[in-house]
Amino acid sequence: MSGANKQGGLLSTLAGKITTLTAVVVALSGLVIAIKNFPSIWDGGKPAASAQNDCIEPYRWRLAVEGDHVCVTNDTFLAVLQDNQRAASRRNPNGGPYGADTCISGYVFRDAFPGDRICVEPSTRYAVMVDNQQGPFRKKQ
Repeated sequence: MSGANKQGGLLSTLAGKITTLTAVVVALSGLVIAIKNFPSIWDGGKPAASAQNDCIEPYRWRLAVEGDHVCVTNDTFLAVLQDNQRAASRRNPNGGPYGADTCISGYVFRDAFPGDRICVEPSTRYAVMVDNQQGPFRKKQ
């Protein structure tokens, strides 16, 4: 019986190690993809050629999230990066009506896309609304 217990323990340990290894590989794969697709901010935020293919000059994709192809100015793109980086500091640590996503006083949801819960100043949300409306007119025909 002790042989069966050892074997069961070995299999459960092996299964745990395989599960952990799989999780690490998946996480690293996601990190590699994210780094590969992360816009370069070291060159002043100059968009890569592929990041502006369907936007007319001087516009580029906003990229509030992957796949956000609303055409905006480079300054707006850089502001979006900054807003995304500051997201946690603009949430109410005690939660509120929107749970953990509740913004601290003076901030509102950006609403760049359905479900966007990044907290920004009200003027930024208004600018995002304008960009969403104007975005299609900033694309190559």
